[in-house]
Amino acid sequence: HPLNIQNQGHMGDWPCVARTYITFPLSAVPAGKLIRSAKLVMRQMGGSNPADAVFSMIQVLTVSEDWNEATITWNNAPLAKENVAITRVEVVDPDWTDPNVLQNLPSITWDVSRAAQAAVTAQAPLRLALYSSDWGSGVGINTGKYFYSSEADDYIPFLRPKLVIEYVDP
Repeated sequence: HPLNIQNQGHMGDWPCVARTYITFPLSAVPAGKLIRSAKLVMRQMGGSNPADAVFSMIQVLTVSEDWNEATITWNNAPLAKENVAITRVEVVDPDWTDPNVLQNLPSITWDVSRAAQAAVTAQAPLRLALYSSDWGSGVGINTGKYFYSSEADDYIPFLRPKLVIEYVDP
């Protein structure tokens, strides 16, 4: 299941607006450690109409509440607490005939160090929402950027979103 992060300036294309919610448990970080670095890394697999698309600025926001993946909607999703990172995401149009296409997909990275430290301090998981406020190209369309989800097949775990943490003693 791909993750879609997208906004539209052309309201006639509604409902082409999508944000993504993701949670990382932080129980593997030993008690009393400080987060030196935390990077959210996602593999981009494509996007809306690459021939007409432009880059997007994708934001990462913290979320304080849990949600249910099976029932979350645009209208009942928890509100964002704080915008903690933004990264420029280029248009990708992979050559799916290339036998090495999966290894060559770009890794997109956001620095979420401060948010991860706050979650560790609160003894809570790191809950994030990813959103793009882009207008889009031409008439405000084709902003979608697609990423692999945690449901990537077992034989390609390197495509799943990951949180890379470096911690230190205080």
